[in-house]
Amino acid sequence: MTSRTTAIFKNDGTNGILRGESGSGETLTMDRANGSGMSAGEMLLMSMASCTLGTVKEYLVAHEIEAGSLRVEASCSFDERDQRYVDFELVLKCSADTPARTQTAMLNAAKTCRISRTLHGGPNIAVAFEASL
Repeated sequence: MTSRTTAIFKNDGTNGILRGESGSGETLTMDRANGSGMSAGEMLLMSMASCTLGTVKEYLVAHEIEAGSLRVEASCSFDERDQRYVDFELVLKCSADTPARTQTAMLNAAKTCRISRTLHGGPNIAVAFEASL
């Protein structure tokens, strides 16, 4: 079974402000023309990092493992010639005294993140046009 998730970004045509709204009602405002807000690449990295961290935390809670503070750092490069983001890297960071067994379990859980798995397989992306505003 599949479920559909939706996000909308819109601009009123009078300025550079973009307003986004998720299917769950969360909002984001960006003014890219004036350098305010994240770039699309940063939003992608934030999505990957938050999904990875959330996946690891869910695993730890489900297995009643205490791991303390965690952090995921996401980075990538932008290929100017091909005009696309490449070479993504996610680094899960934890306390140095975290047991090796817990570190391995967290790394394995991180690799099951839905966003990374989706991007790794190259999803089908359709772009359409509709003149209906």
